[in-house]
Amino acid sequence: MQFSIPVDTIKALLLAAGKKDHRYYLNGVLIDVRATDVVAVATDGHKLLAVPLTPEQSDNGSVPYTVGQYILPRDILEGLKPAYKGAPATVTIDPVAQKVSINTGGSSVTASLIDGHYPEWRRVVPESVTHQVSQFDPDYIAAFGKMHTLLGGKHSPAIAHNGDGKEGGGPARIMLAGDAVGVLMPMRYTCAPGVENPSWLDRSPSQSTAAAAA
Repeated sequence: MQFSIPVDTIKALLLAAGKKDHRYYLNGVLIDVRATDVVAVATDGHKLLAVPLTPEQSDNGSVPYTVGQYILPRDILEGLKPAYKGAPATVTIDPVAQKVSINTGGSSVTASLIDGHYPEWRRVVPESVTHQVSQFDPDYIAAFGKMHTLLGGKHSPAIAHNGDGKEGGGPARIMLAGDAVGVLMPMRYTCAPGVENPSWLDRSPSQSTAAAAA
């Protein structure tokens, strides 16, 4: 089986993938092949990115590939060198030998696929959202901003909040460029965080007047 994936898309997927996670099967990028579609997926349990690929189709509309899950190891993806800006990577998967070969024109590598069962990632994607505001880790939001840019987006991606007012709510959708799907898990809390200003933010007239008189 052979696919063409832009190197920038692979970089975006790596931003969502696990890194030295004890769940070793998350430390890579999944190529999820079904009878009707092929999707590249990465998640670390906090954020998820799914990008549809465009395979050739047979006359009856089915995908002429071997249905299954194929996990590409992170280390070979991190070392890819594109031949030019925006260059695609040709990914060749051998389902029998459980091997993957990747060629970008600037680099070529072959490795074994990760032997593991990827979680049912589609179940994480919310079918609807509440639009109630949730709390998120700012580093994860920044990561989605980088993914959005790598996928060809401009400005910043929008967040379709999915809070419920209790302990953060459910996973939110991140609206990314193209047909990509982003999912972000909220921060959990038992009550809304309070805000306490430090003493030096006291803006009372008496304090300001005293400071000016001095």
